[in-house]
Amino acid sequence: MYVVLVMLLASKRFKKTIGYARRLRQTMTQPELLLWKTLRGRRFRGWKFRRQVPIGPFIVDFFCAEQKLIIEIDGSVHAFKLRSDMKRQEFLERAGYRVLRFLNIEVLCSLEWVLSCIERVIRGEQKQEHSFSRPAGEGEVEG
Repeated sequence: MYVVLVMLLASKRFKKTIGYARRLRQTMTQPELLLWKTLRGRRFRGWKFRRQVPIGPFIVDFFCAEQKLIIEIDGSVHAFKLRSDMKRQEFLERAGYRVLRFLNIEVLCSLEWVLSCIERVIRGEQKQEHSFSRPAGEGEVEG
């Protein structure tokens, strides 16, 4: 009886998560849309990426199953969620995933740099890091 109840609750939670992921796909941010245009349909070096994918209790922005690679695009709200982002990242890494994080502004202003970081990590040329830092002056908006 207990097992059936746990499975039923898990099933309801999973359906709720799937529904939320669908809504996120319909309301992607501008940086997410920009990156998705490059990643979708195996357009980026033939690797298959999916967007807004449930993994465990989380929904990740982009996921390449072949590489066990997760790409997260962080907006300004993440400055206030450092602790929860860190716990989320630790959970995903313990599950065997590699996680790359980029800021919205990095995607908007330095898309080519973001793509080269992703490619270098996939090819094993660059070690995965919690977050990349753009080289000084690269991708800055002139004003």
